[in-house]
Amino acid sequence: MGCYDLRAWTECEQDVNKNQELAEYLRKWRLSDARRVAASDWASVWKVRREDGSLAALKLPKGRDKADEGGADDAYACFGPETIAQCLESDAGGWLIEWIDGPSLGEKARGGELENADAELIALCGRMHSGRFEPNRVWRTLEAQSEPLQRFEAAKTGSADGEAAVRQAQKLRTHLLDTAPAPRLLHGDYHHDNVALSSRGWLAFDPKGIMGDLAYEPANSFRNPLGCDDAWRDPARVERLADGYADALGCDRRRILQWSAVHAALSMVWAADDGAVDAFNDLPVLSLLLDAAE
Repeated sequence: MGCYDLRAWTECEQDVNKNQELAEYLRKWRLSDARRVAASDWASVWKVRREDGSLAALKLPKGRDKADEGGADDAYACFGPETIAQCLESDAGGWLIEWIDGPSLGEKARGGELENADAELIALCGRMHSGRFEPNRVWRTLEAQSEPLQRFEAAKTGSADGEAAVRQAQKLRTHLLDTAPAPRLLHGDYHHDNVALSSRGWLAFDPKGIMGDLAYEPANSFRNPLGCDDAWRDPARVERLADGYADALGCDRRRILQWSAVHAALSMVWAADDGAVDAFNDLPVLSLLLDAAE
């Protein structure tokens, strides 16, 4: 099994031929044997074969994801091959990434090894950030990425508890930005299903490439992996993750927890902005993270 779910998506030759954007990339980068292995409202991913016979993943983002991933190609280069999959080709509309056979840490967790998957995720995060990278361009900032939370009208959550939780997260965001240390290059979307096993060990992929507080990097992993929802609501796991990341990154554990709460609220706002009717169903998780961050 690869790092994308090959069971979920197949694409027949007729459908491939109808996809003009895909066809252009196949010609441009001399690719063949395209098979769609993942798709969402934000991107499609294709398993392809390169001219030399090797496999690769072609990612074609769309909508907000295309704008959000403007720093991805440089982020791949900055983190290096020991900790992240390598970008083989890129332009303004797509990325060709080395193929990783997997499994992902998400699959490992869903297979009953959650605690071990969490430990591997934390260890890789520490290795990714063991060096410092000098900014070589103007990067998207964490402040800009999280701005939708600040603009959101908290009353739209539909409940008094939801409104209070979002307002608390908004205040936390302001505090964290006002007290932020020197910005670091971040993966920006670091979680179990964006890490997979390769011949070089566990590697991250799909970076956003943003500059911000290093304590934000673990935030998305508190509400992951998908399919392990009960773990998101486990206070003991929240504390274990916070302790592990604090040790691995040398960050203040309270700031890690605070950013995890802010990111949980931000994710709900993103979902609401995209029209999801169940965007705030995870309010108990947000409340748990807010309490832990006190």
